[in-house]
Amino acid sequence: MLETNIQYLKGVGPKRALLFNKLGIASVRDLLYYPPRRYLDRSLIKNIRDIRTGDNVTLFGQVADKGLVRTRRNFTILNLLVSDDTGYLLCKWFNQPYLKDRFQPGDRLVVSGQVLSDHGLSMSNPEYELLDNEEAELIHTGRIVPFHPATAGLSAKQIRQVMKSALEGYLHMIEEPLPPELIDSKDLMDIRQSLAQLHFPDTMESLSQARRRLAFEELLYLELILFLQKNSLQRREVSTIIKASDWRNDLSSILPFALTGAQQRVIGEISNDIGRARPMHRLLQGDVGSGKTIVALAAIIQAVKGGTQASLMAPTELLAEQHYNSLRPWLSGLNITSALLTSKTKNKHRSEIYQGLSDGGVSVCMGTQALIQESVEFANLGLAIIDEQHRFGVKQRAAFRFKGRYPHTLVMTATPIPRTLAMTVYGDLDVSTIDQMPQGRQSITTKWTAEANRSKVYDFIEQQMEQGRQAYVVYPVIEESDKTELKAAIKMHRALAQDVFKDRRVGLMHGQLPAEERQSVMEDFRNHQIDILVSTTVIEVGIDVPNANIMFIEHAERFGLSQLHQLRGRVGRGSHKSYCILMAGPKLTPEARQRLDTMQSMSDGFKIAEKDLELRGPGEFWSTRQHGLPQLKIADLTRDAGLIGPAREEAKRILAGDLDLSQKKHLGIKTGLHAFHPEADKFTSTG
Repeated sequence: MLETNIQYLKGVGPKRALLFNKLGIASVRDLLYYPPRRYLDRSLIKNIRDIRTGDNVTLFGQVADKGLVRTRRNFTILNLLVSDDTGYLLCKWFNQPYLKDRFQPGDRLVVSGQVLSDHGLSMSNPEYELLDNEEAELIHTGRIVPFHPATAGLSAKQIRQVMKSALEGYLHMIEEPLPPELIDSKDLMDIRQSLAQLHFPDTMESLSQARRRLAFEELLYLELILFLQKNSLQRREVSTIIKASDWRNDLSSILPFALTGAQQRVIGEISNDIGRARPMHRLLQGDVGSGKTIVALAAIIQAVKGGTQASLMAPTELLAEQHYNSLRPWLSGLNITSALLTSKTKNKHRSEIYQGLSDGGVSVCMGTQALIQESVEFANLGLAIIDEQHRFGVKQRAAFRFKGRYPHTLVMTATPIPRTLAMTVYGDLDVSTIDQMPQGRQSITTKWTAEANRSKVYDFIEQQMEQGRQAYVVYPVIEESDKTELKAAIKMHRALAQDVFKDRRVGLMHGQLPAEERQSVMEDFRNHQIDILVSTTVIEVGIDVPNANIMFIEHAERFGLSQLHQLRGRVGRGSHKSYCILMAGPKLTPEARQRLDTMQSMSDGFKIAEKDLELRGPGEFWSTRQHGLPQLKIADLTRDAGLIGPAREEAKRILAGDLDLSQKKHLGIKTGLHAFHPEADKFTSTG
């Protein structure tokens, strides 16, 4: 019965059902689990004599008089005079003439809205409910009123009315999925009461308890899925055991610097993983400049010395090229063959790489999504590394994993992930964190400023140029458009080169340049044949020019915190004092100002990531859908961070004694889990 089509609910029908479908609501069950977006407390009841202009109030009264006024432009105003024992209030509804027949003198009603002053006290377009009898239950006024996300043709008020019918007719059919002992131990509200209070709360406290219970249940399902996915992979996949005896000496022989303690620890974690038959599924995260590439190099050396091949996939050609150019000299020093494979690789060279990968002649291949094409075959892929992996979809990552006999997989990100998010989105991965910066990394002074100070910024850049330094100037777009006022990289490159810095060598970099030209520009910048590099965000990751000490970002308000932090990380890599200058456009929202203030006051990437999550929310910060996980309906990873740990521990406890959830006390959880994730049976089956 809970799967009854929404069209058969009172007040819906076939046409309105299509509007509900747009909201992702196809059945009664879908509707009952469709949470309000916000609430408005209309429970404060006042007498008319006590209300004041500007108050948001609810009052009981009766219709004293009514009248419909038509203006010369056929505009209608329905005037309704409402009275109680203490006075009169004029209520007005604009362009809703059909309401005239809905009210009759003497009718009892409740109205809610803001009090205005218009030749006396009045309300414009107030919410209202007619009272058939004194026992009528209010749902639109006189209570804490829910506002569910609506759509064109279907208002929040209409959804509210249908929701009330659904609760009255179907709530008793909802079965409690959680065992009694779990509900008691976590002090949770029961499921029926939770759904009733979620939609029509009696108090804000009961709403809080309802949300807490439903969020916990949803997070429990999420953590169960993550544990089950991880167990499924470990149970069904067997990787090559990689053992290499002399790789540490090989690594030390090519590095001109000592590893940090954090790098050594993480390399040890990876070494232990790949030395087992169970495939490694590890996330490597670290702040900008913490030395993740060297950790990847150590893993690659182990894989090759252990008799297998290694591959590294990056989301952009530029980043793939940077990895190749930085790792190739070290690999060559150990006589390890490597290749670069992207969509721009010439056909003849591509065929040679394909042959080398299939016969084992190429030990290490770096590239873009070209690595996961069907035509690419590895002789013995033992290690698959994915860099900036959040930019890849779940299918792309899976395709990479199946290029070998379940190779050990290391995914890397320079965007630090808040702990609460890592526990959910990456709950199926073991996490390694580089939490120590290499010696010599400079602190970066960050300031944000307005357009009025542009000439001062240019003067400062020129002063740094006179001292032999170099600078990045970053723009959010390549070319100008009639639809935007944003400064564009191509136009501003011309202006800077021909006017502002006409005595300096100004280069241009963006993603539409051919690969050879991009590589040439970067080589010129690295060799100081270019003083100022004008660029888009293609230089966000993977660029290392120690002499560049200024990052100047135009329209900084257009970037997210994590992206700004990534761009800032391109400087501070040499021995010179470094600076990040953020210039804001004229239209600065409070949220944008908060981001810029955060960049100015914070330098720790993990703290910035937490702030980014707080400001943008998990949906924007990190798409769970991209990771193959269902969207959360009730739980919020920021607001409900305190529930994630307990939900995770409970999931672990449940599965420790009942991996397929077959025990009688867990059957409700299994049913709920399948409703949460339609493919859950793939992981709960022990076959």
